[in-house]
Amino acid sequence: METTMQPRRLLILGATEGIAAAIGARLIAEGTCVAADDAADAVLVDGTDTGDEIPFLELDDAAFSAQVIDATLDRVAMLHSALPRLGAAASIVVVGSDAYLGRWHGTGQAAASAALLGIMRSVGMEYARYAVRANMIALPLGTNADDSGTIGDAARQAAALFDAVSITGETVLIDGGNSLKMRQAKRR
Repeated sequence: METTMQPRRLLILGATEGIAAAIGARLIAEGTCVAADDAADAVLVDGTDTGDEIPFLELDDAAFSAQVIDATLDRVAMLHSALPRLGAAASIVVVGSDAYLGRWHGTGQAAASAALLGIMRSVGMEYARYAVRANMIALPLGTNADDSGTIGDAARQAAALFDAVSITGETVLIDGGNSLKMRQAKRR
């Protein structure tokens, strides 16, 4: 007897033109998810960073505050708004960047990405007792919603993480193997 899996009720948090929205639209179009306004069992949080490069010695307090502190507080607020709306055995997928690996002229984004990674892992630990999972997919810094190949890969990974009941606190790096090639570490 064949069983059909019901689509997940998806809550998308972030800019309506953002990367999480593009991933969510793909999941909804494929029938993997349906849009949710209230209770949800799948959440996409947009935690992507801009590709704005600022050399470390030029990173002043205002730029650091905008790239790290303000961005991190916005992401925490999004997660706070989602948690009361989650059903049992829900899954949170944070869409972040690969900047946590380090980046030339990207100290602010690296710090923000690393903070988001730590927050996601902590949420995964704290909410595991409720069978809520939290994971991250990390896209190349500067990815935009029009990058259909990357968005498609991210949508497939998000769907897999939504269904993976034994995976929490993990990061899936979607970068075409660039981290293995050490492209960011090459001297400029």
